[in-house]
Amino acid sequence: MKKTIFGLIFCAVFLPGCGRMNVDFPPPSDSASVTELFPASVDGAPMRLTDSGLSQGLAYAYQGVGSVWVYRTNDEASAAAFFDAEVMPLFAGFSSVRRWNINGRRQVQAKGGGAYAVGWTNGKWLFLIRAAGKKGFKKLTDVYPWIED
Repeated sequence: MKKTIFGLIFCAVFLPGCGRMNVDFPPPSDSASVTELFPASVDGAPMRLTDSGLSQGLAYAYQGVGSVWVYRTNDEASAAAFFDAEVMPLFAGFSSVRRWNINGRRQVQAKGGGAYAVGWTNGKWLFLIRAAGKKGFKKLTDVYPWIED
């Protein structure tokens, strides 16, 4: 009986935070504008163009919240190659990194030192959300239309 109760409590408390995030949404259109790809503001912080540290793509930061990076490649194979070559190395400094590759869609979630990040591919699109804290990360994932906790 005690084992059953412990098992139920463990599942209820720990497993919801361990799963991968839902990124199974239709990707943006090829002609999506900046205002379609990035929220105008998050928690009152307006979007500001920022350096992502990646060779391609566009990134906007939201002061005190975090940043969002987006890049559209020519096809799914190019997205996968760019993700593996340039996005994955950004996760090297995190203490906890979880990766998935489901039907060619890549996703990586990481945390460490108070920072949180998630990156994923969706067709020919790549996305990366980074935040210095859990609250900022949650705010970004709550308002971003191509991901759900």
